[in-house]
Amino acid sequence: MNENYWSEENVMGIGTGISSSPIIADSKIIFGSHDTFIYALDVESGKMIWRFKTNGVAYADLATYNNLIYAGSQDGFLYCLDYRHCYLIGV
Repeated sequence: MNENYWSEENVMGIGTGISSSPIIADSKIIFGSHDTFIYALDVESGKMIWRFKTNGVAYADLATYNNLIYAGSQDGFLYCLDYRHCYLIGV
């Protein structure tokens, strides 16, 4: 891990915290947050690769299968995302 890992430009505000157990897929750490986003960070650098906005707290633990992430949100939807590029597959 390089010395810039915890630098100010690499810190993101995630509301009141991470609300799901993170998973590792395709060299990404992916988790839901109280700020209503699902985040993907690079495993090596910790830098944000993408984030996906839901309409509620992304509180549920994530599941993955065949390059897809399944994520629940307090907005009542189950999201299906292609975690390689953050494409919404279906709601």
